[in-house]
Amino acid sequence: MYCQSCGTQVADAMTVCGGCGYVPPVAGSAAARDLGDQVKTSSRDALDVLKQLATNPVGGLSAAYAGLGSDRALSAGIALCVVFALASSAGLVMGANQLQRVVSGWLGQLSGLIDGPQGFTAFIKTAFQLLVVPAAIAASSLALRKMAGARPPISADIFTAGAALAPLGAATLLAGLIGVGNIEIVVLLFFFALAYLVLMLYAGFTTIGAMTERAGAPAVPATILLSAWLCKVVFAALV
Repeated sequence: MYCQSCGTQVADAMTVCGGCGYVPPVAGSAAARDLGDQVKTSSRDALDVLKQLATNPVGGLSAAYAGLGSDRALSAGIALCVVFALASSAGLVMGANQLQRVVSGWLGQLSGLIDGPQGFTAFIKTAFQLLVVPAAIAASSLALRKMAGARPPISADIFTAGAALAPLGAATLLAGLIGVGNIEIVVLLFFFALAYLVLMLYAGFTTIGAMTERAGAPAVPATILLSAWLCKVVFAALV
């Protein structure tokens, strides 16, 4: 074999060129770099989507999807789903920890959410479990769109699920930060988050998902109910 840098002939087993010192890339490291680049690109796309949705959460959904294209929207949607899971998990862990301090003993079953290694373990475990939520919404959305005869790719469902759940993830994180002592603010946060969830699902169905308004309206509650049932089944299996 020959060095890719200077063309000197080197043995197949050589890892460094004796002529110029060039170190050829290892296949595994190249794949790892490609994966890292993909993650960085998806993260940047997800951040840009969040910035767009922060100023126009409903009307900007289709524009954000169109600006990315199907493939990048799929990656960005997955990143948004992960952000939702991490933010919600952090909020739930902090909230459970505060609740346990307030009513110690009554919530003894939440002892795994205390600070320390157990707390971090609970955070990671909860985040993985919460990924079921966007997966259930995307699967329900895809099934209902197919029933309605709409045929956009699954990236539309995953992107919509991640974007629609972003306000709920933010609300859960903020609720954990401000604490159970501000229950009125917590209720308002979740009220707005759930309202935006409904509006963004509808926008996703009727703009990205190519459903008519007549079909999109009942598809929203049907998606929420079906995904809630799927989450119940999966969570019961995980326990």
